[in-house]
Amino acid sequence: MAAQQAQAAVAVVQLQNKTKYFINNVFKKNNQLVTKTAILIFSRSAGSESNFKKLHTNRAGNAKLHQAFYNKTLGIVKETGLPFILINEARQRGNNFGEKFCNAIEFSFSQGYNKIITVGNDCSALSATDILQANDYLQKNNNAIGPDNHGGFYLLALQKNDYSRESFLNFTWCSKTLFAEINRYFLNHVSSACSQLGFKADINNTCDIVALVKQEDKNLFIQILIRIFFTFRKAFAENINAFTSCLINIVSRRGPPAVKFYC
Repeated sequence: MAAQQAQAAVAVVQLQNKTKYFINNVFKKNNQLVTKTAILIFSRSAGSESNFKKLHTNRAGNAKLHQAFYNKTLGIVKETGLPFILINEARQRGNNFGEKFCNAIEFSFSQGYNKIITVGNDCSALSATDILQANDYLQKNNNAIGPDNHGGFYLLALQKNDYSRESFLNFTWCSKTLFAEINRYFLNHVSSACSQLGFKADINNTCDIVALVKQEDKNLFIQILIRIFFTFRKAFAENINAFTSCLINIVSRRGPPAVKFYC
């Protein structure tokens, strides 16, 4: 009788272990596959970006500013602990911005992820908290978008089932109507909700940098930008002129200053 009881006890323990193994290694893994999220960093490298966006009148200063933004974005993405995919100019495929962005999204989905959070490297206020909040929305089967000051977005959290290549290619990319177009898409063509994150500013030119350094909140990153902006003495006078011009432009308008849109 004692031997039979002992065998029964062993069988119970074995069954418990098998159950734990199934929960931890099969059920949880399969469940994770359902809710698997990756961050897509879609951006040119700092060196390439500095050739398209002028944040500083000095070439070296411009490159340093872009490198600072790139490093900050990468650090924030790593801070979230989520897997990420970096698609820079060397890996972008397509004839225009829309095609390149769509191909990057589809490549990310092809890696086994069915939820992605896309970010660039030109939003100084982007934080790990913003990305994790977007991921929370995704886990609730919602999409999410963060509007920027140029009519576009600094973050887009997207479910695979809610993505349409045809619709995305028809968006007016790099325009002040992009955010409104994407909102209409989710409202009219997608059953899942699209939650809106807080408004943040993208940095595309010298005037954007000026507006940024004028903020009362001089956090560490803004202090770094200020130091870079005024470091290159040969361009100091030019930057002062640009600084003054942008201030006049900002103050004289009720709305945001006129800007050129870059991709």
